[in-house]
Amino acid sequence: MFLVSQKTNVYLGVYFLLLVTLLLATYLGWFAIEPYIKGCMIPALLFVAYSLVLQGGKESNFFSRKTSKWIFGFGMTAALVGDVLMVFEAADWIFRIAIYCYITLYAAWAWLFFTIANKTVHINWFFITVTVLVASIIGCVYYANWEGIIAFKWSLLLYGVVFSIFIISCINASASAYVWPERSLFILGGAFFTIISQALIAFSKFSPIRNLVTDLLILFLYYVAQLLIVKGLLERRAVQPIL
Repeated sequence: MFLVSQKTNVYLGVYFLLLVTLLLATYLGWFAIEPYIKGCMIPALLFVAYSLVLQGGKESNFFSRKTSKWIFGFGMTAALVGDVLMVFEAADWIFRIAIYCYITLYAAWAWLFFTIANKTVHINWFFITVTVLVASIIGCVYYANWEGIIAFKWSLLLYGVVFSIFIISCINASASAYVWPERSLFILGGAFFTIISQALIAFSKFSPIRNLVTDLLILFLYYVAQLLIVKGLLERRAVQPIL
């Protein structure tokens, strides 16, 4: 177990080193190497994920549930493709494909988080508030008259619906009896950082508000959110996990 923990720390170090390199490349304007660094982020995160799974033992449910394993891998593959395509987002058709890649990612994560909660829904005021807030944001997207949003309206609406389900699944999982408090913090932190990064992406893509600071924040929040979500999905205690 000690060796596995050491490996996890090494993989985490590599992940953050890549993130710092990506931020530095963006800050210095080395855009030619950005796709290569982004192409390494998800594989590095998968090494972190695998080491977290091993901490639960090879008999853990993540290995025994083939559906969960394949859905997780499919979602992360979609994330990798989306990250690389976003480098070429100036082309509308490429940006639209990237949107559907992220739809696939958030749909996969939503399924996994509802699985963590043993496919039960826990209604509380926080859950209701988040649901109403996210529904309001989707409504704003539908009625927005920014030229970019009009061009991608139906793709963005589908994205908004799936993203909303993902956020609701995070809130639901964090309230589950199967998730201990520390794991809930990872899940909620990942959901919160994802919301902020996606909001910044929307403003930078579809409004005149775009600068170096927002680009750096988007990258930092997005990749930290991915790490927190993976830890929320996979980190173990001694007890047998649901997922």
